[in-house]
Amino acid sequence: MSKFTEQAIIAAFLDELAEKPFDKITVTGIVKRCGINRNTFYYHYQDMFALVDDMLKRAAAELSMTNPRMHDWQQAFAALTSFARAHKSAFYHLYNSSNNTRIEAYFHYAAEPIVESYVRHEAAGLEVSNQVIIDLSNLLALTLQSLTVQWLIDGMSNEFDDYIARIARILDGTVRLALEKSTREGAASAGALPAPPSARTQ
Repeated sequence: MSKFTEQAIIAAFLDELAEKPFDKITVTGIVKRCGINRNTFYYHYQDMFALVDDMLKRAAAELSMTNPRMHDWQQAFAALTSFARAHKSAFYHLYNSSNNTRIEAYFHYAAEPIVESYVRHEAAGLEVSNQVIIDLSNLLALTLQSLTVQWLIDGMSNEFDDYIARIARILDGTVRLALEKSTREGAASAGALPAPPSARTQ
């Protein structure tokens, strides 16, 4: 029942957000729209910002669940932007408020598992350490986050989708090459001879 109530609150909030700026939305408007009282709202959420955080966290978790395998940049970008595309007006009302840093954090949080699945797919068959995969995934998640924020600033333009397609073609195979390079360097390091005593003491 609690989960159902929270989903109803989030749905009502998204409906309100599609119609008006964030700073014009009230708890009264939300509870009236979803048919609950104010006490019920505050039982689940401390304030409107807690509601925003929970909504974005749920959206990120759903992305991870519905997109368990990523095989290219274009697919990752499409997955990451799907929630924003589905709620375009609401997303802009949220981004153009004091919640823009929350939106940017959401993009990074949502990108991490998507990108990591892509990197692990590319690492198949290679003896790559988990730390290398995590470091590379974090770097790519930051890149994808920046691209997504720019896409948002550009008005979710279809031309940006074409840009991502071009970037995907340019970067095709580079993640695999980076992982292979890490494997070679790791093997070389493991087999390297220690430096002569004179070189170590100079």
